[in-house]
Amino acid sequence: MTPTLRTNPVTAALLDHPFPDGFCQALAATHHWSGLHASLVLTEYRRFLALATSGPAAPSRHVMLAHNLHRSVAPDDWQALLELGGESLLTTWDSSGRQVYTSTLDRYRATFGHPAPANVWHDPRLTPGRTLNNWLMRHARTLISVTLAGVLALLAVNHVLPAGVATLLGFILLAAVWEVPGRQGSATARRAVQSYSPYVTVLGAAAAMYGGGPGNGGSDSGCGDGGSGGSC
Repeated sequence: MTPTLRTNPVTAALLDHPFPDGFCQALAATHHWSGLHASLVLTEYRRFLALATSGPAAPSRHVMLAHNLHRSVAPDDWQALLELGGESLLTTWDSSGRQVYTSTLDRYRATFGHPAPANVWHDPRLTPGRTLNNWLMRHARTLISVTLAGVLALLAVNHVLPAGVATLLGFILLAAVWEVPGRQGSATARRAVQSYSPYVTVLGAAAAMYGGGPGNGGSDSGCGDGGSGGSC
């Protein structure tokens, strides 16, 4: 952190500003964040205000969410910050555009000596490879769920597994995948099972229709050995 931030009484006060009691908890509850993440967002909110006093700055989405709630539930506290930081704190929320935002990220690095935390500040300059990797990480459970359902359906269609067994395994594996601890815990797991269970059910039903199970030997009249003209 550059020494001027601490020697300047305005920016020092902004960086150390104590938000009202319960505001961090309200922020976490409103946006379904952990208390740790809400606390980090408030730290970044303070840092953004300090940056905004020295030039054009554009907030990240999470910082903007914190600001909107701050003005809504603690208008007197926000007014006190305005009186401390001046008009620049009022006009900075209208700043937008990629150039202003990326400039803010660069100023953040130069001012605080490290990049802004990626889970609060998205950097649009990420390479396509990293962007794809981030997308895969966010949607990993969905991809695993769909893949499992497809594999089980293929096993049932090809008579490797009875359709009923494949469907049951689908439910079990799906629940196991989504019970892995995540940001929102078991509530996410329950919602995911409710959302994806119909897909597993439909795939199992399709397997039953097309496969019929390994015990239906007399029904394959078009594909039997020695057939006259049929092909498998």
